[in-house]
Amino acid sequence: MSRKPGRGGSWGETDRVERINDGRRRQVERVQALLAARQSAHAQTRLARPGVSTATTIRYASTSAPADWAPADRGRSIVDAILDSIEDGTDRAIMAWPSRPGGGFAASALAMREARASGRLAYATLALWPWRSGATSAARSVLVHPADVSQAAARAADEMHKGKGWAQPDLAHNSLCLLEMRLRDLTAAGSAASNGATTGRPNIIVHSPTLLETTSVFPPSEAPRPPGICCRWAAGASKGPRLHPHRG
Repeated sequence: MSRKPGRGGSWGETDRVERINDGRRRQVERVQALLAARQSAHAQTRLARPGVSTATTIRYASTSAPADWAPADRGRSIVDAILDSIEDGTDRAIMAWPSRPGGGFAASALAMREARASGRLAYATLALWPWRSGATSAARSVLVHPADVSQAAARAADEMHKGKGWAQPDLAHNSLCLLEMRLRDLTAAGSAASNGATTGRPNIIVHSPTLLETTSVFPPSEAPRPPGICCRWAAGASKGPRLHPHRG
């Protein structure tokens, strides 16, 4: 007894559609399982490294308008995107319009400064790739208020002396705080000069430090760094060289 050709073709087409649907369902299940495993891994490996408990607002200005100080509110979305990526390990893309931000280095340096002052991150190391010779140029035109940096350092030093757990002994937190607290001398010297008093050094103009001068910059190296070397945060005086990793 033979089947009719029309019905046999219909059954074959139905079987083929069912196999395709089954394959699609299995593919969707595999994708959902992979996404669930990835989300679970991110939840388990999310970085939590809080710093100071009292936040300090850092003000910034540009070399073209050195008297117009303001917090980094306009760049908050960029700062948050960088810090979110550090904490959850997820890639993010930042789009800016109508003008682009000052580049990857300036954005990273700003995020590091904001993270430390706010207490969101006690310390971190960021890698910028690809590196080019002019990567730091934009950070030269961003001024950082010395009084704000000094206040943030003083609060961090106070918590360190009280034994807060975020201050790891193998990092040069104490040396960094002492260095940044010296930046208030720039504020005192600037006030004295503006009131007509002499600073003791003729023809010396006191400037605020730049974002580049208050950020530790060092090339990558395959060799292990000796213990006690702090490569996370650094600061420098406005007239002095930038600090490279230093021994605590």
